[in-house]
Amino acid sequence: MRIGSHWAILDRLSSGRFLTRVRTADPVLYLSFDDGPHPQHTPALLDLLARYDAQASFFMVGAAVARHTTVAVQVARAGHTIGNHSYSHTRMTTIRPAERCVEYERTEQVLRGVDGRESHPYRPPYGSVPYESALRCLLSSARLVLWSVDSLDHRGDSAAVVRDLGAARMRPGDILLFHDDAATALEALTVLLPQWRDQGFSFRALP
Repeated sequence: MRIGSHWAILDRLSSGRFLTRVRTADPVLYLSFDDGPHPQHTPALLDLLARYDAQASFFMVGAAVARHTTVAVQVARAGHTIGNHSYSHTRMTTIRPAERCVEYERTEQVLRGVDGRESHPYRPPYGSVPYESALRCLLSSARLVLWSVDSLDHRGDSAAVVRDLGAARMRPGDILLFHDDAATALEALTVLLPQWRDQGFSFRALP
């Protein structure tokens, strides 16, 4: 499922600070995973990605990082991009601006302990972006990352993911949304990665 046109318009206006896909003519797909790290599913995904020389981006929940720090470190050491996915996976449009800042900053603190970076790309849970957050992104150097293709793997049906994404026309620079807190993405990507590779695509982490 492709993202709504209103966010794609904001992407074009923000010069890449509000990102829904990467502007490139190269045959590259950008795999991204939300809601981890998970002690079972994340390492299994790392093994699969390594098999296809694929780099990806993991948008991590701060509380999960605090529980499974060694897994988060494993992701970083494998060369993947780490992003901020809030601390408690709360829908940002349901809480006050001050609480949103706490969710973001608390996660930044634990992520700095994982990869040593001062700041990380941010993806709000559910892609729920308050309009003042979008405006702040336009007016600052902050980077907010959504996606261009939602795998819908959160529904738990890997066969449907394979069917729908296998039939879809992937575009260079597409950012694909998956989740690494369940087995669905691993099951689907075991089939899809070789198909996309045979179509000429490679897989990179978000810059």
